[in-house]
Amino acid sequence: MTDRDRGRTDTADTADPTDQRGWSELFRTEDYWAIWLGLALIAASLIVYLPRPPAGMDASLATANATLRSEEAASPLRTVAWYEALDAKAGLKGTGEPHGKTLTRLLATPHGWRADPLHSLISDDARAAAQRAGAAAKSARRAAAAAAAREAAQTA
Repeated sequence: MTDRDRGRTDTADTADPTDQRGWSELFRTEDYWAIWLGLALIAASLIVYLPRPPAGMDASLATANATLRSEEAASPLRTVAWYEALDAKAGLKGTGEPHGKTLTRLLATPHGWRADPLHSLISDDARAAAQRAGAAAKSARRAAAAAAAREAAQTA
């Protein structure tokens, strides 16, 4: 059974020899426009974030690194202080700075909606207050659980 019998055709039989791609395609097709826009966002982020590191970043990194080294030398097991130092080190982000928060807010994806797509972009005061109350309760429960877990880890 040949390839033609199986429904396959040779690309030489079906290819259009006049369909040649050139450099101009890099600016004409949608796929390349998405790549260019992504590169522009990365370049803009680098321009904004690199010259403005988070306040006290060097001191925080030095403290966290010193804690990590001392905890590793003191015990072969990872301690609570080691994890806290690791969390402090990971918490240094440019998105916590005012310019980072502004960019994050502008570039954030729309939130979900049920009936009206505008609800994903604009929220009225009552709806926002209800969402904040629900988030605050959830945050309080998680903070209490984390504190209990930390206390249990320190007493164990």
